[in-house]
Amino acid sequence: VPWWVWAVGGAGLFLGAGGASVLTEAWDSAKSQAFLAALPARARPYGALILQVAAESGVSPLIIYALGEQESRWGAALAADGTGDFTPRSAATWGFAMPPDGGGWGRGLMQIDYTAAQKLDWRDPLTNIRAGVAILKTKMTELSSQVSLSSATAGGRVYLGDSAAARRGVVKGWYADPRPLSGLALVSGAIAAYNTGALNVVMNLAAGKAAGFTTTKTNGANYDVSVASIVETIRSRMA
Repeated sequence: VPWWVWAVGGAGLFLGAGGASVLTEAWDSAKSQAFLAALPARARPYGALILQVAAESGVSPLIIYALGEQESRWGAALAADGTGDFTPRSAATWGFAMPPDGGGWGRGLMQIDYTAAQKLDWRDPLTNIRAGVAILKTKMTELSSQVSLSSATAGGRVYLGDSAAARRGVVKGWYADPRPLSGLALVSGAIAAYNTGALNVVMNLAAGKAAGFTTTKTNGANYDVSVASIVETIRSRMA
């Protein structure tokens, strides 16, 4: 199957009634009020901040809401200290199996990674939401061109070594770099990259897998498909 068929992944779910997408749908004061009213109680304290960051960044409030819902259920899924993701990491790779301050790897509403979160006031909701959206936009930049992501990407190709190839069920070697992505495929890919990083998304697509292909699922689906489903749920409540 060509990579571009898989690249759409969950992107088709980002289309609303009449074919309007998260990229093209108009957003006015009436829609903002409908959005605020549709939010679940746990997210309502952050509704105005979501709209503010959406206006600042050009990223749809629907996507910002859905990422926060996926990552932390807008704080409801976090420990008392505001952290999440307590899965131990390789000490050889990270330097320590768990963050030395006793918290989880994810920090705050948008689950900013520990190392990045140390550079900002991640407990402040506005700061955390802005940081999450900045990460998403960085992933969009990385996937909308063939900028180098590591030594595994060069000259329009991407290298899948032993473990990367085995994980995706292909033989190791150089594959065509599927970038640049655009449109809804870019949205879907960037959301998947928010979870796994842009290099993993590029490798997935190069191997003929969905952008959010992983060995584990989130809410029973690839990460980007799960986020897209949340987008459509809140959009339906706004109708």
